[in-house]
Amino acid sequence: NGAVIGFEYRYGIASGFQAGINRTSDATIELFTQYDLMQQSRSKPNGLAVVVAVEGLDNLSAYYSPSIGAVLSRSLGDRAALYAQPLFVGNTNLDTPTGGSDHTFMVGLGTRVRLGDSTYLVAETVPRLAGYTHDSAYVSFGFEKRAGGHMFQLNVSNGFGTTFAQVARGVQSHDGMSWHLGFNLSRKFY
Repeated sequence: NGAVIGFEYRYGIASGFQAGINRTSDATIELFTQYDLMQQSRSKPNGLAVVVAVEGLDNLSAYYSPSIGAVLSRSLGDRAALYAQPLFVGNTNLDTPTGGSDHTFMVGLGTRVRLGDSTYLVAETVPRLAGYTHDSAYVSFGFEKRAGGHMFQLNVSNGFGTTFAQVARGVQSHDGMSWHLGFNLSRKFY
């Protein structure tokens, strides 16, 4: 199989408020926004954000999947961070849209551990708890290296999904045990 390529642009509208667009090589487009309701501080042990998105197949012209959820984060000193993201995703069942559940409730669980000044280990899993739960849950782990404003990530995962609905639909492998090598490159402009 060929590579699954995604291009995402994210813009900080105001402090704690961002919006973006993601387009994948299979012509899926996701529009999203995230707003920080609470940032971690000495008096607040966790960060809390709300995220809202909508995506559509065929360049956002077919089969829309809305999403709404929260991002709960917790930094552990300057070495590690933990994340939990409960998320409801609508219109996830592409197999039989008129039969069975057509929505998914899932919880993304992730961690990031700093190894040195600019290197990190990351891991995540996304169990689907209710609704459409076809196939295996998404699992990924990787290694990151920061160089200035660039972040390079080499990762291994059991699925190709990069948008909320793609992950909600499951890894969709033939045997449920296929693993894929990938990479991400991001650039932060200040």
